[in-house]
Amino acid sequence: MADQSPLTTEMGEVTKIAHELPSFAQRVDALAITYGSHLLGAILILIGFWISARVAGHVLMRVGTKDAVRYDLYRVLSQAASITLILFGALTALGTIGIDITALVAGLGLSGLALGLALKDTVSNFVSGVMLITFRPFVRGDHVAIGDVEGTVIKFDLRHTTIERDGSHYLIPNQNILATTIRIFPVGAPPAD
Repeated sequence: MADQSPLTTEMGEVTKIAHELPSFAQRVDALAITYGSHLLGAILILIGFWISARVAGHVLMRVGTKDAVRYDLYRVLSQAASITLILFGALTALGTIGIDITALVAGLGLSGLALGLALKDTVSNFVSGVMLITFRPFVRGDHVAIGDVEGTVIKFDLRHTTIERDGSHYLIPNQNILATTIRIFPVGAPPAD
């Protein structure tokens, strides 16, 4: 009896697997019910935050169209609010699924520090853009001279300000604008050549 045929051994393993199959299927069903509801909840949370981000962005842009002087500020606020809400929704959804987000949040903080140091000029342009949009030393439509570039301001962005002269567009980094002298010409008065 020490020698069993290979067929007998395989039949024994198949029978053992067949007996364990119902309990395995029950475990899969239990996991699907438990984690399926968490996954569905996370998807609903993510959709809810996405919708709220779209609504917040739309509301801020609508207010911005009524306040033409601060339109650029409202555009920046709209983008920031949308990104913040979507990021917060993603973290909340991950927490709902059961992922421990404390380490993720700490990692995001450290990553933010590393990116801030690596992208120093970009961050400087961003902060300068916010300052230009908030304090408004000049507004869209003003004729200005910034450094050696002179023309009409047509657009503010978080990274640069666009100036038009003779059909050409000049993109001036915002950190350069705050670091140099700005000459603002009176409305309607052509610049002296």
